[in-house]
Amino acid sequence: MRPTAVGAPRAALLAVAGLVLSAGLAFPAAAAAPRPVTVAGTGATGSSGDGGPASAARLDQPSGIAVDASGDLFVADTDNCAVREVPASAGTHYGVAMRAHRIYTVAGVGCTEAKGSVGFPTGVAVDASGDLFIADMTGDRVYELPAAGGGRALSASARAARLVAVAGTGHPGYSGNGGPAASATLDDPTAVAVDAAGDLFIADTSNCVVREVPASATTAYGQAMEARHIYTVAGTGTCGVTGLGGPAATAQLWDPTAVAVDGAGDLLIGDRGYGGVAELAVAAGTYYSTPIGAGDVAIVVGLGIFAPYLTDGLSATGFAAEANFPYGLAVAADGDLFIADTGERVIRVVPQTGGTVFGHAVSAGDLYTVLGAIPTGSNGDATKWVTAQVTTPYGVAVDSSGDLFYSDQGADVVRELSP
Repeated sequence: MRPTAVGAPRAALLAVAGLVLSAGLAFPAAAAAPRPVTVAGTGATGSSGDGGPASAARLDQPSGIAVDASGDLFVADTDNCAVREVPASAGTHYGVAMRAHRIYTVAGVGCTEAKGSVGFPTGVAVDASGDLFIADMTGDRVYELPAAGGGRALSASARAARLVAVAGTGHPGYSGNGGPAASATLDDPTAVAVDAAGDLFIADTSNCVVREVPASATTAYGQAMEARHIYTVAGTGTCGVTGLGGPAATAQLWDPTAVAVDGAGDLLIGDRGYGGVAELAVAAGTYYSTPIGAGDVAIVVGLGIFAPYLTDGLSATGFAAEANFPYGLAVAADGDLFIADTGERVIRVVPQTGGTVFGHAVSAGDLYTVLGAIPTGSNGDATKWVTAQVTTPYGVAVDSSGDLFYSDQGADVVRELSP
């Protein structure tokens, strides 16, 4: 993220963006009232619907979601061991002829070890070329599916519409820093993100680090990097919270579960271990009211403890800022940070600047509930639902129009909330 003093919008939102782009290329708009609309899944668990309307298909534990520059939606359909696409317009995608607004499996051949399998995918991301990246948590690998017609690929051997492993050997471990990413070992990679240059970021969860695979030779976060090699950019490999607020190389993480990166190269990390979100800043500045030095990583949301959320409208790092199990992150064009807080069954927002979000007045750096339950009793013993109930939110995304999209694992659907 850029410092608030700069105030520039983020340009790389599409890597984690939502479903409907401002040009209206994808799905029908939600109702005028701020109520979520189901855009994929029937709410019944299963594996069906390929070739038919996305809202009539069955999903099983949908996790990470992503969208490409054309507005095509991708869903990590985890317990179906597949990644599925809902195209915004008719065409051929990854070698498959598709019709608009229908759903198709583009990666995975079921829960087997056959060629073309993707294990149990939990994270997806799409780069500017339309190349799809898939985090296979149980298989300890990250795959790439290059877009039809080619494009930049992180594997020298990659072919259009052919799945290839670009990081991880398939065996759990923590090795390979500085060497080819495909020869490195990962341990439960849960989430992925890509920046505007096509660089890949991996939440290497059980290693308690975030790692980067650059698309081309570069210097990032103070490290000289070779293309297609792998580097740890946050975390020490020892799980904990020591060093947060200081240099990323000496700051510990504890089960990172979500990653997002903005156009300035600033990295957001959701960490279920300490129940919060940290930011690795490229340049010194103030982010969500938290000062961070260049190359440092600091908590911008959460307290570092597990506890019930008490009330909205207080500091995102204050005494009531619990953010338990943040499994999904997305940054809107204006810098607002959205969090799928799986443990609390809510989706929250931390505004970068003051204003309104979904019709509610908000202040910079404070924490607010967008969807789900908030306490109403003086002792936190009563709740009310904000807009709608959320069962088990996991993936979250925001498009350039400000529409919010989220996957609900417990309900087996992907939904949209329009401003």
